[in-house]
Amino acid sequence: IKRIVVNPGAKLSMQMHNERSEYWVVVSGVAKITNNEIEFTLQENQSTYIPKTQKHRLENRSGKPLAII
Repeated sequence: IKRIVVNPGAKLSMQMHNERSEYWVVVSGVAKITNNEIEFTLQENQSTYIPKTQKHRLENRSGKPLAII
């Protein structure tokens, strides 16, 4: 399990993995998720699945740190 923290106003680069899928759970904050062309927001205790070969990005547009596992 990996914990990722994204500072307010920051975002991770668009990524894609050929050999691995990901399952994200928001621990704190609000996450803006881009999964291929679809954008959506997740709150604390919500989760999403990113299948392998999907382009994805994580962004924090809120004023407090975002943490996901």
